[in-house]
Amino acid sequence: MMFHYIHSEHQEEFMRSIEQSAATLQPWDWTGRILTPSGKLKWVQAQSRPELQTDGSILWDGLLVDISDRIQMEEERKRAERAIVESEARFRSFFENANDLIFAFSPTGVFTYISPKAEEMTGFTPSELIGKSFAEYVHPEDLAIAQASVEELLRTGERQTDIEFRSQRKDGSWYWVLSNTAAIKGSNGVVISILGIARDISDRKANEEALRRSEAQLRQQAIDLEKALQELQRTQAQLIHSEKMSSLGQLVAGIAHEINNPISFIYGNISHAITYFEDISALLQLYQQHYPDPHFQIQQLIEDMDLDFVFDDLMNLFESMRTGAERIREIVLSLRTFSRLDEAHLKRVNIHDGIESTLTILQNRLNHNRQGHKIQVSKHYGNLPPVDCFAGSLNQVFLQIIANAIDALELALKDERWLEEQQHPTIELHTEQINTQQVRIRIIDNGLGISEAVQARMFDPFFTTKPIGKGTGMGLATSYQIVTEQHKGSLGCCSKPLKGAEFTIDLPIRQRE
Repeated sequence: MMFHYIHSEHQEEFMRSIEQSAATLQPWDWTGRILTPSGKLKWVQAQSRPELQTDGSILWDGLLVDISDRIQMEEERKRAERAIVESEARFRSFFENANDLIFAFSPTGVFTYISPKAEEMTGFTPSELIGKSFAEYVHPEDLAIAQASVEELLRTGERQTDIEFRSQRKDGSWYWVLSNTAAIKGSNGVVISILGIARDISDRKANEEALRRSEAQLRQQAIDLEKALQELQRTQAQLIHSEKMSSLGQLVAGIAHEINNPISFIYGNISHAITYFEDISALLQLYQQHYPDPHFQIQQLIEDMDLDFVFDDLMNLFESMRTGAERIREIVLSLRTFSRLDEAHLKRVNIHDGIESTLTILQNRLNHNRQGHKIQVSKHYGNLPPVDCFAGSLNQVFLQIIANAIDALELALKDERWLEEQQHPTIELHTEQINTQQVRIRIIDNGLGISEAVQARMFDPFFTTKPIGKGTGMGLATSYQIVTEQHKGSLGCCSKPLKGAEFTIDLPIRQRE
């Protein structure tokens, strides 16, 4: 179906990349344009890892990312780079074809020779300048630079290059000069004259100023591009995390479905088994009444197997099986409630059902943590109306925050200061309707608390305080996105050292279409 949306210029390349990846089972990576149903042309990047199935088919599980903005920014950057290159080419051409002024002056700075180009460059004829000091024509603000270069030349005898200063034309205007000078020495090695070449660089100076402005704009564009790239990376990471959570939901739902069928069969047949056992028991009792003296072998077998105990214990076994089956059915119901795969769209749900299903999934960690302490869960549920939400996504938020609370309490149980101040590891769950339009869920633990520095960054993508391999730093970032962007609510945290942490989720009761 996707092939119909591929731009005609990319269809052949698209099919060739698909066929090559399918043949080699190597990761598929394709970039091109698609035409959306609305008629918009977008650049996308598609990635997948083909997996050969047992029936010979290939499963394509991948990611499609809109990179139109990035492509546009890259094109703008390239245009800017081309403009700079063209500007530099014009700049070089100007230098190569510029008319240079050749001059000579005495060690005291008096002109002794001026080339004919002087009139074109300055408006002065050579005769008007010869016999005059060069200092008379240098801008007062630049005179120190020009004189310092002459003094350095006289002292060392070394060439002075790329000396820039402003000089005055005959009409009184100022222009920029680039000067290179060299010493002419007499037979005794003493400098007797200074020979130089001057070039009007006024246009270059103007170009440099324009280039500085252009570079400033380019730097800003680069900063904007970097920000856009970082945002794209964050969005991609969130999409990957969301895809993983979606896969988890599908896995949970699949397991729940597979368990539900056999357990329903077992649960449904236990009642029949009990009835059959009661009938057999009644029959045996009636037989014993009418035939109190059975054959010796029968009597011996009854005594060996302790028939009375078997009857009593078998009934207990049936009741235990029924209790276990009921518990499994409750767990399956919680798993199905948590996954909520049938609720990919907004639906009015009972928030408490999602919290309870999350607690069921985490029950083992609550009852059997690494330190051997059972974590108490204190529920304070208010009277909440059904809330418009994406139930599966919201359950992921509950799972993330409560699981983090369990992690925090497990860490606290290793801390002597905390053990001295706290009585027992506890998680409190509070729900309330705070006004006619919002409900609030608070998840509180009495762990070690969270520092202000961590609180400032805890919702940033990729930020984590857990060891490498223990967390990706996307859990709370994705939870924040689910609450604030997907549900138009708010998610915040309040914490003090050794006083635990409190996460507050505010959700609108009704979502705007």
